[in-house]
Amino acid sequence: MVNSYIGDYWGGRCRGYDRILYTLSEPSHVNSKYLLREACIQINEFIAYALELGNRSGEVDTALELSNRSGEVDMDIINNIRRLLQKMLDAAAINSDPRVVLCSIPGILNWMKALAWCFDGEELPPSLSSSTRLLYYVYVLGVVDVCCTMDGGNTKIDQNYNVEPQLYRIDILLKEYPHLLDWVRQSTQDWEEGEEMSYIRKTDPKYSGFESEVWYLTSPRRGSPLHRIDTYHKDGHAHP
Repeated sequence: MVNSYIGDYWGGRCRGYDRILYTLSEPSHVNSKYLLREACIQINEFIAYALELGNRSGEVDTALELSNRSGEVDMDIINNIRRLLQKMLDAAAINSDPRVVLCSIPGILNWMKALAWCFDGEELPPSLSSSTRLLYYVYVLGVVDVCCTMDGGNTKIDQNYNVEPQLYRIDILLKEYPHLLDWVRQSTQDWEEGEEMSYIRKTDPKYSGFESEVWYLTSPRRGSPLHRIDTYHKDGHAHP
């Protein structure tokens, strides 16, 4: 932990007692370019795969009428993906904080999944599924690194390796973060289930912001709940 301080804790069994509380530091910016590069690779490959499949097989539905088979990819969805990609690139050009990249990825993932499910069949085309999964893995690896560096630790990213193999061996480094470890393991076992776990955390109306999610994921106790951000600011990781 970093930035520890002595504060009054007025909850639970410790009412009226001083105890050590913690605040998070700024995340490391060292891997921002790596995360941006890896994200761009998967997004651009997804677009290329989608256009190729649509032109070749004609198995894409339009977004407005899913029952009406069309030989063309829904360009509105493609353009939305491109727009969000450019927005992420523009933001990253003026701000090297890795959260700029990470906070852009979920919205892009939603559009990628929307387009992928327009294809016939019960399963996604392998090329689209692969790019979507790997973009999600960029997000997971980036969140892991932000969590660990905001908590005073060293980076967990090795820029000499691709994203996916790093996730499969990174769990041994996360034993002090049980919530983070559970999410990473679920994501590598079933990425769609892992993505759903992440979506639930982000969309719960009682909580707000990336910072709250980081506090929760770096909590040292598996039983620690997800709190409002002002609770974290008051009590930090000391809150049960």
